[in-house]
Amino acid sequence: MYTSLLNKLDILEPLIDATGNPQLMDKAKFLYDRISNPESYVVFLGETSSGKSSIINGLIGSHLLPVKASPSTAAISEIVFKHHLQSAEYYSISKDAKMRKISETDFRVLCEAPVSNLARLRAHVSTNIQLLDNLRVFDTPGYGAIVEEHEEILKDFIPNSDFVIYTVSYKVGIQEYDYSFLGFLKELLREDAKIVLVINRCPIGADVNTNPRIKEIRSYVSDLLNIEPQVFCIENIVATDETGHALPTCDNLWNYIGKQISTEERRKLLFEAFDGYIHDLYTECDNVIQLKYKEALLSDEESRRIRMAQREFAEQIRLASKQLVEPTFARIISLLPKRIEDTENRVNDFIIQKIYEANRLEKDEMVAYTNSHLIPFTIKKEMGEVITFIDVELTDLNRQLQDYIQKEVVRFEDKVEVILDSNFDKAVKSIAQEYIKKMMGNALSEYFMMYAGAAGFRGGAANAASHSLKVFGNWIGKTFSKHTHEMVQKIGATVAKGAGAIIAVVAELLFEGYDLVRWKSKLTQKVQDGVHKWKEDTIPMILKDMDNLMETNISTLYLIAKQMEDNIEEEPTANIDECKKNIELSESIKKQLNY
Repeated sequence: MYTSLLNKLDILEPLIDATGNPQLMDKAKFLYDRISNPESYVVFLGETSSGKSSIINGLIGSHLLPVKASPSTAAISEIVFKHHLQSAEYYSISKDAKMRKISETDFRVLCEAPVSNLARLRAHVSTNIQLLDNLRVFDTPGYGAIVEEHEEILKDFIPNSDFVIYTVSYKVGIQEYDYSFLGFLKELLREDAKIVLVINRCPIGADVNTNPRIKEIRSYVSDLLNIEPQVFCIENIVATDETGHALPTCDNLWNYIGKQISTEERRKLLFEAFDGYIHDLYTECDNVIQLKYKEALLSDEESRRIRMAQREFAEQIRLASKQLVEPTFARIISLLPKRIEDTENRVNDFIIQKIYEANRLEKDEMVAYTNSHLIPFTIKKEMGEVITFIDVELTDLNRQLQDYIQKEVVRFEDKVEVILDSNFDKAVKSIAQEYIKKMMGNALSEYFMMYAGAAGFRGGAANAASHSLKVFGNWIGKTFSKHTHEMVQKIGATVAKGAGAIIAVVAELLFEGYDLVRWKSKLTQKVQDGVHKWKEDTIPMILKDMDNLMETNISTLYLIAKQMEDNIEEEPTANIDECKKNIELSESIKKQLNY
């Protein structure tokens, strides 16, 4: 299905070479690799020791990932399945995105005892299932063992996953951590991502539709996520080798995953996304060719004055961070603690009122109702006002940034037109526009590689479609809006996770002695203690999220400025005859590609 796309890249190759642009060459190689090897992302999530690593080991066919009764997965591991791979390969990926080949022994050691600079591990292993070729499976630490760094990584790659497999132990069922983790997951998932519920270590012969325990777990997950997940049961089997750990077979699960990632609908989505990338790549190449021709027509003095205008443009873009970004975030950050404290009071008042209104419920029933419904519902509802406040402020900042940058673009164009006004016709005056296109084309290329590179987590079908490259004006708005949208998602996940602190405190009441007459007062005190702890934990987490988003906005502005400066050639060397030939080449390729 993708052969025609690879043929298009082959047709485009001479034009890419003619640009002499390393970024466009890298992008073409990246696209060729992605089209040749379309990937799907599956993330395993669940409580510590729910059996995630064992299930993946079962598909690998060996005990590659550590399995113990206590938490054993300390690092995030990425398993890339290749159809009939000759021999396995192992890599470590550091926090600066550098990938290093390592031995299997080192891989096993780092799984349990990762070094401080490790971002994640990757193993390329063989599969005899054709449908699973290029499937990427991520094994994550159990939620009870996740540290802050892992949580930030989860916030980044859960939204780009095609499938999330949530594992629950049959015996353990849904626990306090699951309530908060499923809320965390719900906030981050794309609408089109599929959630699969795997209930591990089930009794032999247990039926997914009739077993009461399975129906109970399924009901809890459905209620918490507001969806009906696909459910698979994995039977509890006894290990038959010296490791003492079984390799569960999950043929139904993996056949389901394989068929889903091979649907015609998904293939069409990927085809359209990649075809769009190729079209954008041609446009960027043509812009560079046209620009070189127009640069060749400039005098030395005109070149000097345009370079000066470029530097001034870049400096004005950097100033936006001081004039707009930093003041806006300072104001938001100063107001957030008080708004969250007000939320604490509203949450307490609402939950306590509901506790005293529930006359017919016994203590254990009310504790369960408070944990499963009142706490997550009330936290989400009341924090909605805070999140809306953040969203409104940042949306306004996005608009201001877009207006600011567009004004600087117009100012730059005007300067260039003045420089060229006395000597050139309208066609040549469009150099200003071509400079802008080239600048933003390069910035987009770098942005694309930054967020979708081989060392990154991004890569599902919807992710490929979402990264289509835009023209300058749209890109500015969408870039900052995208950052805002992702951060609001992350804050929602932070809030949901924080609710788990309240649930854990309230759940303590189940294990304490109590007076039948006074249990409501004890429950309200537990709620107040839990909500206070939630507030104390949540404020620094959200403030950290805001700091990160501010740095991202500033980095984006600096990236735009840097790309403008990178376009400056102190001594342009373009040859007019060569440029004319390249323009003819571009027109010829355009016809071959039917653009």
